[in-house]
Amino acid sequence: MGSDSNTCQPLEPALSRATWIVPDLLGHGEGSPKPPSAEAYTMRHQAECVHRVLQAEGVQRLFVIAHSMGGPIALDLLDICRDNGGPEVTGMIYAEGNIDEGDCFGSKKTVDQGPGETAESAAMYHSAGDLV
Repeated sequence: MGSDSNTCQPLEPALSRATWIVPDLLGHGEGSPKPPSAEAYTMRHQAECVHRVLQAEGVQRLFVIAHSMGGPIALDLLDICRDNGGPEVTGMIYAEGNIDEGDCFGSKKTVDQGPGETAESAAMYHSAGDLV
């Protein structure tokens, strides 16, 4: 999680024994339509979307690899999986994540500037607010 699905392509040969589900998060990747509201960009909402994909695919066991903004989304996903009886999370790699405020300089700057006047700046504001 984090960035877009193309970022994971170099890892596929090394991890070829695993089944991969690599979602493009809202606003990332090709063909990703803009959500109707800025609230759709919250970490929790994106984690709920990923959880629905996992349920639809019938995933029973899960190892999560998260990068950057995908880290906070993955942490919410772990809670959702636990609270909803699955899938079972067997482990997680959290690379270059926004784990604390020191990692979130850009996100904090966005929050401090406020939601702005455009839909894009409002979406950035709502998503960054989850990180700091």
